[in-house]
Amino acid sequence: MPLIQCKCENCGGNLEADISLKTATCPHCGTTYLVRDIINIALSGKDETLESADAFLKLGETDNAMNLYEQVSSRKPQEYRAWLGLIKCYARKYSDAYVGECRLTITGNEGMAKCAQLLNGLENEMGVVNDALGCCRQYYSKFEVFAPQSEISSAKALWNGLEHNLNRAKDELIESIANVRAVRHKREKELNAQIAEIDARIEGIRKEIEAKEKIQKDKRVKEYKWTMLDSYFYNDIDSGYIRPFYIWLFYTFLIGSISIVILHFGIKPSWASVESYSIIAGCESAFIFLFGVFWDIRRNVLLKRINKASERESAIGKEIFALRTKIRELDNERAGLVRKINEGKSRKER
Repeated sequence: MPLIQCKCENCGGNLEADISLKTATCPHCGTTYLVRDIINIALSGKDETLESADAFLKLGETDNAMNLYEQVSSRKPQEYRAWLGLIKCYARKYSDAYVGECRLTITGNEGMAKCAQLLNGLENEMGVVNDALGCCRQYYSKFEVFAPQSEISSAKALWNGLEHNLNRAKDELIESIANVRAVRHKREKELNAQIAEIDARIEGIRKEIEAKEKIQKDKRVKEYKWTMLDSYFYNDIDSGYIRPFYIWLFYTFLIGSISIVILHFGIKPSWASVESYSIIAGCESAFIFLFGVFWDIRRNVLLKRINKASERESAIGKEIFALRTKIRELDNERAGLVRKINEGKSRKER
């Protein structure tokens, strides 16, 4: 059990008291004391550390004073003046001027990064105020345990003022945080609207790409359905133009055979003469000439159609490529807007 020793003020004898009890009696003269009074008698001697802390507090060096008060309170927890000194330090630190500093003025034109910076500062300060309020309540409760009633009455107003200022600071910080978040919400809403607009543009471009690809496919099928068949006969580069020669040979043989059959087995066999064969030979020569001309013209037309179709397909391909490039640009722009929204979040929200 924790004991405290002092001299009896009545007889001067040594007096020990259990600080967990309310009263103690002198074993020499029988005088009864309150334990609180015994503690005050024991602490009536001067403490240099405590005096130094009081001096720093008078000079306005709050941090130095708090360090010394904490040393005294850790060494002598029954020293109520150390607990009172800590309360005085907090009262000086969290004064009306500090409460005014917690009231943040914003223009409403802050960007997302600035809002995040302000929120980080305000949330950190809110944590500091909450910690200070918790510490001060502990200090005051310990002060009430050891301080005489007269000291408690005089310190009550100080504690009430400090608690009031800390609560006011919390209210100001909460209001400032709400104002910054309102500005951030406004900016986030604007950015989301821009993102929605970009998404709509991307969707429109994708539909346009699909339409162009369909047109490209349809035209390819339509243009090459017969063009590729013609190319098989008239642009026969892979087989050395053998297929056109076979076609010419087939038609020549067919026409010649039909002519011979007609001349020899027809209704008027008298036509089968040398002159008739000469006419047939001339007709076949003319057919060979016309077939060559037709083949050359058809081949040139085919090549022009192929080139034209290739140019048209290339143009559509360039348009599709340009649209895809536009989509990439819009995606990058959208990613930038999303980054801005994320920049507006405070560290606690992340």
